[in-house]
Order: sequence, then C-alpha cells, then structure tokens
Amino acid sequence: MAKQDELQRAHASKGNWIDDIPEAPVFRPTEEEFAEPMLYISKIQHEAAAWGICKIVPPVSAAVPGATVLLQKGPYKFSTRLQQVKEPEISSLDKPVAFKNGREFSIVSYERAANEFAYKRYNMASGLPSRFVEAEYWREWHSKGSNVSVEYGNDVEGTAFSGQSWDPLSASRWACTVLSKD
Repeated sequence: MAKQDELQRAHASKGNWIDDIPEAPVFRPTEEEFAEPMLYISKIQHEAAAWGICKIVPPVSAAVPGATVLLQKGPYKFSTRLQQVKEPEISSLDKPVAFKNGREFSIVSYERAANEFAYKRYNMASGLPSRFVEAEYWREWHSKGSNVSVEYGNDVEGTAFSGQSWDPLSASRWACTVLSKD
C-alpha cells in the first residue's frame, strides 16, 4: 500500500491537469448508419479530422471477445516493440523515436507479463485506470533520469473478429476482412 499511497500523493501534488485535457470525440452510429462503414466515416470525417483521432462505438457488440478469438486460433504468437518513455538524447517531441525489438509472446504470456509489471510497480495486478496510466506516462516523461520502457504489441497482424456468421459484429461490414473488399 505504501507504493500506491506514494503514487496517489505524486498525482495529487501535480493537480488534476490531466482531467482538463478534452476527450477526443466519441461517435455512436445507429444500426442503419453502421451498415455502411465508408459512408459513416465520410459523415464524421470533418469533426474527427480536427482531433486526429476518434472512437466509434458500434450499436452491436461482439459475441466473442477479441482475446478469445485469438486464443481459439491456436498457438498465436506476436512480437513486441520497446519504446523508451523518454530518450535521453531527445530534447523535443518533434524528433523521431527509435523502437527496439522486444520479446515474443502469446496472448496469455503477454497478459501475465503485464500483470507482473503492474504488481511490481504499483502493487496492483491489472485493472489500472486509463487516466492513471496516462498520468504515469507523462510523470515519467517529465522525471529526470527516467529510463522506463513501454513494451507493446501494437503491430499484431490478423483480426480479433470471430468470423462467425452468428456474431453480429463479425458479420458486419466493419470487419477488416470485409471492409477491405468494399
């Protein structure tokens, strides 16, 4: 608990600056709008482009969670990349950052490694609130002598859509295997 208390004090001492950052827009298409992905994207493009990012919440849910889909595909492995939160020689956010190759994981071993890191660093195994993680990133970035790395699996190939005709999200035209053919 001492580590959690220390982190809470550190975050509190900096104020709630992160809460003042506006959220990117979230779009919630109707089922009718959701039926035509490219038409819907063109409809929201102007507003979303102003932010550079957005979130689209589908009106239907996947019947099978993405991690379950990947686990059912057999011995699925992926490689990670390592990124220093703060490169010592970088003095500006405008300069490119080099990524190093990480390790190879399965879905289960990646989750285990993430939980072990969270427990060692925060005395919590998983479930860290996203705002907390974001604040920690920036706290590390501004810390002198910080050498924390992020190991991420962002370049994972494939799809987490189940491919099952009875799965409403997988059967939609938003599934990447279908969208690319439109």
